[in-house]
Amino acid sequence: ADRVEAYLTAMASRNPAPAARTLNSHLQGIKTLCRWAVRGRLIPFNPLDGVMPRSEREKRIKRRPLTEGEVERLLAVAPTSPLVRARTLRKHQPSPERVQALLKEGAGTALTWRLLIFTGLRVGELGALRWGDLDLEARTLHVRAETAKSGKAAVLPLIGHLVEALRAWREKAQGQPGEAVVPTSRDMARRLRLDLKLAGIPYKDEA
Repeated sequence: ADRVEAYLTAMASRNPAPAARTLNSHLQGIKTLCRWAVRGRLIPFNPLDGVMPRSEREKRIKRRPLTEGEVERLLAVAPTSPLVRARTLRKHQPSPERVQALLKEGAGTALTWRLLIFTGLRVGELGALRWGDLDLEARTLHVRAETAKSGKAAVLPLIGHLVEALRAWREKAQGQPGEAVVPTSRDMARRLRLDLKLAGIPYKDEA
């Protein structure tokens, strides 16, 4: 029981922290396994009977949307952010090849922020987005039912500057229909914090 509590506490301390419902789902799965073991007489009792689920009535953090000016600043710093960080941390000029790689990374990150901001896609939906889901001539984006959090397919409009950014990125990345539009990773939250800091935008509002 102590190890399970420690496991759930470690999960809750992650950034971003999972919802209480997610933690309870993990706990329920382990409890079910223990009940099966009791029925099979593999263990004498369920050691997790006393482990209580987390309260799911936790107060949700309300995050304000970025202002128009903040969006402009974020998108302005993102393309060169990896290069700026590399020069700051290593205190020397990267090789020409490394500079190009960092600028490509920054361009992908800028497009990621642009897509999230101007389409309303969730991170998981963006990660599942393929070039075949886009119709740049019709200026539409198709969210497939199997990748949508709602489980329902949707067609979203694309505004002009986003279409142009996607066209430029597709040409640079040589994007094919079955390939991901932008690379996503587990450190997106960390990269967002860094870009917000570089743009002079507070991650948290003053209470």
